[in-house]
Amino acid sequence: MAKKNKVKAQEPIAPEPANSTIASSPFNITSLIPVFACLLYFVVHFLPDFGSYDNMGSQWLYIVGIDFLVTFFILARKNDYQLASSAILGNIFSKLYLAFFVLAGISTFTAINQTESWVCYVRLIATIIAFLNISILLYGRTGLFKILAQLLGLILLVESIHAISQFFNGIADTDLSGLILSLKGTTGNKNIFAASTVVKIPFVIYCIYTFKLWGRILNIVILVLASLTIFIVNARASFLSIIFITLLYIVYCILGYLKGKKVDQTLYRICYVI
Repeated sequence: MAKKNKVKAQEPIAPEPANSTIASSPFNITSLIPVFACLLYFVVHFLPDFGSYDNMGSQWLYIVGIDFLVTFFILARKNDYQLASSAILGNIFSKLYLAFFVLAGISTFTAINQTESWVCYVRLIATIIAFLNISILLYGRTGLFKILAQLLGLILLVESIHAISQFFNGIADTDLSGLILSLKGTTGNKNIFAASTVVKIPFVIYCIYTFKLWGRILNIVILVLASLTIFIVNARASFLSIIFITLLYIVYCILGYLKGKKVDQTLYRICYVI
């Protein structure tokens, strides 16, 4: 007796959101807008002081201006970013960040220096808006991560070359302690400059890990110059940070070896960074 073939109804495929992941062609025009917006945020370190006593004023004014520009763009295309906005605002990290923002706002009413607390709180508002803008623009666009990582690497290259050049140009006729303290780029002091250098290093290591030969060579050069900059600046917290980053990377490579059992590949990847 013949059996009837039962055909299972195929489930309908949900349409992809307008800002879904674009891994196959990350260089199309839709992807260039988030990359350009992120680049506008990244280059804040290159903003001059315009003759003011402290260049932080011009940098925060610039960040606020970019916040308005990017927010206006997202609102103008709210239908395209509605899904991303809901997902980002519903994320646990965004909720924790916003809870911290509310708590910080409450604390300003009991602060000893009310004026300074409100200045800092306005900066926190600008920072949170920047965080939300970047998160919404990059939502579902994991294919852009390599591009953004390399952009940060190139920015780190420019900052490192500038700091090393400043050091060797002034070492002959400047007191060493004063020279090291002056190595702060466009940040407030050498510790902030060292921290902003260290925070870009994981992106450079990621490029070394994933790129092919020439990209790997470029990022090894960037890593060497950035490490040299940190050693010259002589910030102890940054020493600990770079050691911790390197140890995490080595652990990651070892875990990759346990999964793939590729000894040569694992040793090469570790030695590139060491």
